[in-house]
Amino acid sequence: MTATLDVIEDGVEDLVQPRPSRLRWLPITLSFIAGLGLGIITLGSEQQAVQGERTDELAAATDRDGPAIGIAVAVPGFPDSVVAIAATENSALDRVLWQARSAPTTRAMADGDNVVLDSGAEFIALSSTVPGLDGSLLSMGRFNLIRAVSAGVTSYAWHDSENGQLTYTIESAGHTTLFTVNFRGLKDEIPWVDEVGAHIAAWGSWGWAVQSTPDRITLLAPDGEFKDVEPGRVLASNHEGWILAMEGAEPKLVSAGGGVKRFATGADFGIVASAHFSPDGSSVAIAGSKGIAVLDRSSGEADSISDNSTTWVSWSSDSRFLLSSATTGFVVHDLKTGAAKTVLNNYAILTAKAVPGSS
Repeated sequence: MTATLDVIEDGVEDLVQPRPSRLRWLPITLSFIAGLGLGIITLGSEQQAVQGERTDELAAATDRDGPAIGIAVAVPGFPDSVVAIAATENSALDRVLWQARSAPTTRAMADGDNVVLDSGAEFIALSSTVPGLDGSLLSMGRFNLIRAVSAGVTSYAWHDSENGQLTYTIESAGHTTLFTVNFRGLKDEIPWVDEVGAHIAAWGSWGWAVQSTPDRITLLAPDGEFKDVEPGRVLASNHEGWILAMEGAEPKLVSAGGGVKRFATGADFGIVASAHFSPDGSSVAIAGSKGIAVLDRSSGEADSISDNSTTWVSWSSDSRFLLSSATTGFVVHDLKTGAAKTVLNNYAILTAKAVPGSS
């Protein structure tokens, strides 16, 4: 189905599935609170040893049960490798790497909820709920070295274009405080506060988009200074400083520079779960309970790609393929041919991203 959008210009012209908390985090959290405050800690050597043993077992299982081909063979024309995070039968997490010309490899990693891959799918952020503590224990790092960042975290988001750069919020003394941390563990507190309940929706070199209330967006400059307030709910951002938001039932693009581009689609997206800008900047994929639609920023058309309920979506590096959630595995949609194929359906994939090249 193709729906034509009536575009209304305003201002500048257009230029995680939660899972139960795990007690294996408890020793880390207690050490974190007792001795390190808000410092960064690593997984204990004993836990790393256990993970190493499970890594060997799961790698062998992948060789037996996984597809013995590369993703470029399974999906002709696919230009990238794929990094995915999968849940296991014992409620643990695995990182799956499927390269263009080789079979998937599976490696055990630390457990957690609300798992998010950074822009390059190199670093992972996740959280754990600890009884008796407000907020969550936030951790981040490469799959084989996840480090605790802070307790009491209420929201977090990766930088939309720079690898290993994370922002997060903590609530204390009746307000919300904003922080950043990089993959080396260097932290900064941003000179900005908001009411309790505010959470990070998007972050980039252009600044921050904070969801101050369910229907109010606060825009901040790169130095944390207040810029503007917009109605709506943030779904995604890109490095150009465009933010996709839903205002009521309709999508709109909000520029970090102050412009707004509205789309009167009349389309029913259902309950919108997520969105993602294409790498070439020409389109935005919107995923929700009514399926996936791709909005063309220039023509104003919304193409329906799938009618199946979808919780996440991401793009290949050439903006030709869409990856989306499935009951098992994930779906690859070829926007050039219209074909769709479910792959890695022997894995319970929570999220996945394409990585250019075969590295």
